[in-house]
Amino acid sequence: MNFLTTIVLATLSSAATTPLCNQPGQLCPIEGAKYLGDWYEIGATQIIRNTFERDCDCVLANYVLKNATEIAVTNSCINPKTKEPSTIVGTAKILSSSQLKVSFGDNSVGGQIGLFFQNLSKDPNYVVSNVWVDEKGNYQRALVTSPLRKGVPAFIQKPLEFTWILSRTPSITQAEIDETLAYAVASGYHPKDAGFRLTDQVTCRKFKLLLD
Repeated sequence: MNFLTTIVLATLSSAATTPLCNQPGQLCPIEGAKYLGDWYEIGATQIIRNTFERDCDCVLANYVLKNATEIAVTNSCINPKTKEPSTIVGTAKILSSSQLKVSFGDNSVGGQIGLFFQNLSKDPNYVVSNVWVDEKGNYQRALVTSPLRKGVPAFIQKPLEFTWILSRTPSITQAEIDETLAYAVASGYHPKDAGFRLTDQVTCRKFKLLLD
């Protein structure tokens, strides 16, 4: 499949999706089996870029069920400077249908800093806040966040917010990006203040073949 075909299919598959949940700030009942598989990162906040995903483009996450309580997580990306692929493997403990506690064996400075901020409490550090489904009920887009910390001043909370937009395809429309970010804001998050920006899934696409 060539790059143009991939983009055309991405545009078609991202059309006509609807949110599974319409109550911002409330836990969304996610069907785990439908969430498994590959997810392309559409965008993420600055703290993610400065820690786990330092020097990472073409970020792709894969989720595979290990057992009734754990999910195997494999994150891969391309270093835009060296064009070299990078992969890290972790485990997500299932705490509820939409809440996970994810940990990686990342010994890099950025990885350890990211883990420090994500593990400031024993609460879940990965929350699927909402998913958008197609006409067949398949999950096509997801808003993933870290839990808001009660009692923490906004000027401290905002830079520490972990927020991702994920998609089954490497690109989605600007309207879909705006809709997803609006749901994050309605849920109490501050993606703009937290430095949310889009992930490069285009210029490094030819190097993505190294990861497939």
